[in-house]
Amino acid sequence: MESKSLPTLRDGNGLQIVEAEHGLESVSAVEASSGKNQEANEDWETASESIVLASSLMVECKEELSPANLETAIFLLREALNSCSENCAHRLDILGDLASALVMRFIHSDQPNDITESMLFRGQILGESTDSEAQDLTVVNTAANEQDDGDMLDNIEVAKTSLIDFFEASSLDAINTVIFLLENSLTNRLLTASQKFTAFTTLADGLYIRFHHSHDISDLDNAISNLRDALGHCIQRNLGKRPVIYLRICAMLAARFDSTRDIVDLQTALSHFVDIEIPEAEIDTELLGNLAFAECLYQQFRDVSSNLDDLNTAIAFFRTGIARLPTGGENYSTTLNNLASALVDRFEVGYQETRQSDLEEAISLYRDVIDFQPPPHPFRSRSFNNLALALGSRFSFGGLGSDLDEAISLHREALILRPPPDPNRPFSLVNLANSLSTRYEKGGDRKDLEEAILLQRQALELFPHSHPNRHHALGNLGSALGDRFHIERQKRDLDEAIILQRQAFNLRPQPHLNHPNSLNNLSVALFARFQVEGSLDDLDEAISLDREALGLLPQLHRHRPESVSNLGILLLARFGKRNRADDLDEAIYLHRQSLDLRPHPHPTRFNSLRQLAEAVSTRYEQRNQKGDLDEAVLLYRLSLELRPPPHPDASYTLTGLGRLLMRAHTQSVDDSDYMTEAMSSFSAATQCISLTPTQKVRAARAWSDYADLHRHPSAIAAYGYLLQILPELAALSLDIQSRQEALTARSDGLARKAASCAIRLENLEKAVEFLETGRAIFWGQTLHLRSPFDDLRKVAPELGQRLQDVATALEHGSRRDAFAETLDNRRKLSLEAEESRLASIEAKWTNTLDEVRKLKRFENFMKPRDFSSLRAAANEGPVVMLVSNDFCSDCLILTSTTVHHIALPSLPTEELHKLVYLIQAAASHSEIQRSTIEDGLETTSTLTPDVAEIIRNWMHIEEERGMRLEGNHIPSDAIFKSVLKTLWKEVVKPVIDFLDLQSESPPVLHWCPTGLFTFLPIHAAGSYDTVSTTECTSDYITSSYTPTLGIRCDPTTEAPQSSQKFKMMVIVDSKRLAYTRLELERIKAHAPSDYLVELGTAAAPANVEAVLSGLSTASIVHFACHGMQHRSKPLNSALLVEDGQVTISRIMQQPLPNGSLAFLGACETAMGDGNLPDEAISLGASLLFSGFRSVVATMWEMHDEDGPTISDAFYKEIFHDFEDKSSQIRDSAKALHIAVKKLRAKNVSFSRWVPFVHMGK
Repeated sequence: MESKSLPTLRDGNGLQIVEAEHGLESVSAVEASSGKNQEANEDWETASESIVLASSLMVECKEELSPANLETAIFLLREALNSCSENCAHRLDILGDLASALVMRFIHSDQPNDITESMLFRGQILGESTDSEAQDLTVVNTAANEQDDGDMLDNIEVAKTSLIDFFEASSLDAINTVIFLLENSLTNRLLTASQKFTAFTTLADGLYIRFHHSHDISDLDNAISNLRDALGHCIQRNLGKRPVIYLRICAMLAARFDSTRDIVDLQTALSHFVDIEIPEAEIDTELLGNLAFAECLYQQFRDVSSNLDDLNTAIAFFRTGIARLPTGGENYSTTLNNLASALVDRFEVGYQETRQSDLEEAISLYRDVIDFQPPPHPFRSRSFNNLALALGSRFSFGGLGSDLDEAISLHREALILRPPPDPNRPFSLVNLANSLSTRYEKGGDRKDLEEAILLQRQALELFPHSHPNRHHALGNLGSALGDRFHIERQKRDLDEAIILQRQAFNLRPQPHLNHPNSLNNLSVALFARFQVEGSLDDLDEAISLDREALGLLPQLHRHRPESVSNLGILLLARFGKRNRADDLDEAIYLHRQSLDLRPHPHPTRFNSLRQLAEAVSTRYEQRNQKGDLDEAVLLYRLSLELRPPPHPDASYTLTGLGRLLMRAHTQSVDDSDYMTEAMSSFSAATQCISLTPTQKVRAARAWSDYADLHRHPSAIAAYGYLLQILPELAALSLDIQSRQEALTARSDGLARKAASCAIRLENLEKAVEFLETGRAIFWGQTLHLRSPFDDLRKVAPELGQRLQDVATALEHGSRRDAFAETLDNRRKLSLEAEESRLASIEAKWTNTLDEVRKLKRFENFMKPRDFSSLRAAANEGPVVMLVSNDFCSDCLILTSTTVHHIALPSLPTEELHKLVYLIQAAASHSEIQRSTIEDGLETTSTLTPDVAEIIRNWMHIEEERGMRLEGNHIPSDAIFKSVLKTLWKEVVKPVIDFLDLQSESPPVLHWCPTGLFTFLPIHAAGSYDTVSTTECTSDYITSSYTPTLGIRCDPTTEAPQSSQKFKMMVIVDSKRLAYTRLELERIKAHAPSDYLVELGTAAAPANVEAVLSGLSTASIVHFACHGMQHRSKPLNSALLVEDGQVTISRIMQQPLPNGSLAFLGACETAMGDGNLPDEAISLGASLLFSGFRSVVATMWEMHDEDGPTISDAFYKEIFHDFEDKSSQIRDSAKALHIAVKKLRAKNVSFSRWVPFVHMGK
């Protein structure tokens, strides 16, 4: 959807008023200390510093005041005055209020025209009042009966409230500090006249502001007294300021009259005012009044009316002001700024080609403003900000990357000039964050998004709950988190985004100006959750919110096109769920409306064209009308004309066009032209620049799906691109849990689909490459970060070290706990700072890899292996890859020279699901659901007839008795026999026959299962009908499993060559597993005692830290304990020891330089993730990828009493010829083969001997 983010905040559009310079001068040490002792000199220095500090504090206090409140009050009072007749009962009161407001503005800004106009009004009051009226001007005639006075009186009340808000914006604590510092300083007799002048005038300002807080008339009395004292200290350099001081005295006398109603004050003020000589050039009451009126019109346009007439009138007044004001003054630069801001707004709502000149002029004006405000001008940061926003607008409308880069640079400069506690700092944080988010959306650089989120969180901290602009920070942070969710698919980001958008929504009730934005943004967030979870409640609420937003936006409102478009998108999505024709028809109607609201050359017209094309395409798919096809194709083409490739926005359009053309192809009679163009469109969509990982995957999946389905030769290229970009979904800067979850969302099964496609196209070598490239991505990334880069160091030592440093930083960062759902924003700040830092480091990783690949012979450095290198996995014997897929599974037999194919037509995914279910049920002794059995009996071709008959009999007995039989109604061994016989007949026997294996001396054969095959005991396949006729896998081969081919090619899995002596660590849990004591004794009978470390005994407890420490030095580790498979977070799967859990995530952090063999005598240690079977996220695989050459693990729960038997036979074989005391252990697969035979010879059930598997070398 569009408009995920709020409109960028633009501060500084109001009339900017700069305090008059007080002319602080430095005093030489000679002057300060002449004739005085050292103590007096120190007192003088303290007093001088206090004056400087107080003056600085006063500037900050005045900056906190909001000129907009003052301007609003003056505007409303002028409006009220203009609506009054000469005889209006309220006229004198309005004149008095307006005169008071003008006095306030004069005291704040020192603009003579304000006091001039105020005194003119005061004179009118005196002239129009009788003597008695003059004695009590507070009398307000509230008995007026005119029915038309209501609006006028309301405006007067709003004006008065605005005046109160104006002063209350300042900090009373800071004002008290100013007064305290200055009153103390003025007791020092060594102060120069210039210093006293500054102190008196600043103190008067402070007392005047405090008066409006306290209403203590003594503050006003003292302010007037201090101004009179200031007149006595006007040295030569300050003589020019005497008229201003006189005018201030007049203003404060008038203010005291407003409070005390002492007519003498007003008469004195008027009398003095007449005597003051003011240079003519400074008085242009009409011009400055028009500029103030223009600003009010402009503010009204932005906040209330959206009426272009208001905006155009304001622009005309601003232009007149620039022509008549002296060049370079504060009013001049302020008017330049306001004209530029108004032109930007007119450009954004204008939509005509002529309006481009508005934006160009605005940018030029903003640059002029900056020239007029050299450092350290107090408004320089504001001008940087405004120029940055204008450049951002030009980027949005023209797409020039240099504009956005300059905007970001300017926002950074503005932020530097607004250090804490500058009240405008949060606005700079938000604006910089928004610009970075925009650059991410257009460029796909993830570190920009991470920094944006960090900045938004910082801004939120600076907007406390009571702050009127907090809603901006909430909404923008919510939008940024929503963007990150679309990349990383971390649900916590989406959940927080929705919470934040609801909070922003609650702070913007109707008729809040930004209420429609909140409705839209919350709608966007809910739609994102609908797309993930499919809840129609979310979709319905999103539609309701968007309808409400649309109803609040006038026809010409700048955000109406986005709102109309978004509602169309939502309705089209609901049509896809509910198939209601009225939703589809309304969606098309709305998208046509959106297109009308974005006439050429509107910068997002291409979006409306594309969205209308998608809606019409959907109608074509439903109704098969040629007119819809032609219109949709035309709309897509028009959109591409406005955003041609390789622009990233073209990717969506090209993908949509490709889908439409494929629909046309399937509904036409063998029209290959449609397919040819569709495939070209899909291919072009993947080649657009600056796509995010999500966008790349979306485009590539559409291409591969359609090409595969229709047997198009481009399918190989499509899958090749798709699999190579999958690692980008799991960014290296993420923590390991987030990386694993990102892969869960979108990667599983793609490698198998790609391989099946390559097999159908008889490209077996490519099928092998696909299986390796698209599986175990998580571990591939981990191994890359742990690579020693030895070959690179030999050629480019500095580059090798730099890559090593970056890899180390990323690996350490991946170990953090980023799951902080319960943390508040302040505590999340540190997490976001780390996210941002690691995103920058990941960018360095990518850039450094690019450098490495420019070196000769390093062109393919850390790229997926090709077939010629993957063949090395079969150097020690064949590797059999089992590929599960929907319609037909396959078997690939890899040898050191080539690859062979065996089709497995009887084992599509549906049949494999049933086999897996039966095995898991039989292994766990759980009852099999009746519905599943019934379905299986009707459709399966894999269950043997005898087991099918047993199941039918069992079901028949259950129906007759109306209850379940005691015990195992279907013996688990019967289920095992049937499933294992199926695997023997359909998988293993064809492989044995092909390889012509004999039973005399079973060689080691490595199985590399994928998908559902990873949950099936291929090593135990066989026909076990009778003892005499038994024929099984172990008769012909010694089975070992490998999760990937790379683990057999990788030099890190070669036998360790450590200088450390051999060490074996055994961990037992005798408190919970009684047989582990005997298991330990059996191990000790074979393992050299000098090298044995025992944990779990009375002398040496088995705690987590001891176990992890021992892993780093052990050659063999043996766990005899419980294991736990964590279904939702597989990286939290663990081995259970005395004081806690040894999790996969902790094991991954340990260096294993000596690791040769790990024996996991615990439950489910070979059990992978059901959602990601191809990622090899099991305890056993984790130890294998972490550094152990070989691992023995279990597919399901093992029996405690079997531990001693297996261990005794296994280690007897391992240590029978153990003379070399190095850490190398070989023949572990053969040892397990022998041990399982021994257990099986005891005539135990299948569930007890089948689960033991060997993995690795």
